Amino acid sequence: MQLNKATRELDNLGRFVIPMGMRRRFEMEPGDELEVFLWEEGIAYRKPSDKEPDTDCQMYLMGFLRKLDALGRVTIPIELMRRLDIQSKDKLEVFVLGDTIAIRKIYENESKRKKAGGYMSFIKKKEKNDGEVDNQIEGLKDQLLRQTAEYDNFRKRTAKERLELVPDITADNVAAFLPVIDNIERALQAKCTDKNYKKGIEMVYESFVQTLKNLGVEEITDEDFDPAVHQAVKQVEHDTLESGKVAEIFQKGYKIGNKVIRFAMVSIVK
Repeated sequence: MQLNKATRELDNLGRFVIPMGMRRRFEMEPGDELEVFLWEEGIAYRKPSDKEPDTDCQMYLMGFLRKLDALGRVTIPIELMRRLDIQSKDKLEVFVLGDTIAIRKIYENESKRKKAGGYMSFIKKKEKNDGEVDNQIEGLKDQLLRQTAEYDNFRKRTAKERLELVPDITADNVAAFLPVIDNIERALQAKCTDKNYKKGIEMVYESFVQTLKNLGVEEITDEDFDPAVHQAVKQVEHDTLESGKVAEIFQKGYKIGNKVIRFAMVSIVK
C-alpha cells in the first residue's frame, strides 16, 4: 500500500471526492467511467482495462461502472455500502493501491472493521457454481436438441406409416362392400319392365362406382393373365384369342394402387 492518502467524507448520495493528485496520476477526467472492485477492506476504482489490477491485494471486479462527475466525485454502489457498513457522513480513507484508487471506512476502533473477505469467498463460490450451472444448461440444451430431432424423426416416420396404412384400411373397408356392388350388377342384368325402377338401380350403381373411384379404387381390366391380380378358375379353347389371354370374367376384381382388394376370377385361354 502506498502512502499517498487523503480523507474524504461520504455525502448523502453516496459520493466522495477523488483527490486531484490521484486523478491526474491516473489521467481521470470528468465524464470518465470507472470500474469498481471489491477488495478485502474496501472498494477500489480505476479506468477500464483488460489487465488484472496491479496490486498484491486480491480484488474482484463487481461489474459496476461509475462515472466521475465534474467535481471529481464518484458514487459507491449501494450494495457495497451495505456489505461494508458504509453510510453517508462516514469518513473514508482514500489512497493509491497499485494501479487503483482504493477507499476504506475509517474506524476509531479497527476491531470494528467489517471486511469483505467472506463475501469475496461467496462470490467466487457463486462464480464456480455459475460455471457448473452453465455446463448443466449446455448439457440440457444438447439433450433437448437430440430429443427434438428424435421426435421430428418419429413424427415423420409415423406420418409415413399412416400414409402407407391408408390403402390397407381403405381396401379392408371397400372389400366389405364389394358383394353389394356385385348384387347391384346382377340386378341390372335381370329383366325389368319398370323403366323408372331400372333407372333408379342404374343411378345407385353409378353412384357406387364413382364413390369407389373417389377412394382410388380401380377395376382390374388387364386382358393378359397376371397371377398378381387374376385368379384362374378355368382354361378354355378360343378361336380368336391367344394363349394366356383372359377369356371371361366371372367375378370382377378391384385394386387400390398396387394393392389388390379382390382378385378377378377369370377363365384363360389355353
